[in-house]
Amino acid sequence: MFLGLQGEYICSVSDNREELEAVKDIAGFTSIVETDEPVEYIDGQYFVGADNIHNAMSNARAIAYGTAVDPITSHIQRLRDIDPVPQDEINELLAERDAKVQEIKERYPYPVGE
Repeated sequence: MFLGLQGEYICSVSDNREELEAVKDIAGFTSIVETDEPVEYIDGQYFVGADNIHNAMSNARAIAYGTAVDPITSHIQRLRDIDPVPQDEINELLAERDAKVQEIKERYPYPVGE
């Protein structure tokens, strides 16, 4: 795997060095380097190496949970304070929350076994 860099920022990734060399001047690469480490593109940025990828996935998941799942959980908790408890509405929200969690896990997967 080859990385087209602008300084330390990874701008492009290719299996073919010649492909990056062909656009080096146009793309403004300061260098092209080869790596045997895994490379993943997560939320607009490349990450190299298993530990960096795992950390980036963890951070992305935490942000996604905070913006998509936590508000639903808070809503469920508020509804549980109502008397009588609107269980049908809570059940709908629980299903929505479970779907969001699954969507996040699919969008930001951990390597198999984690």
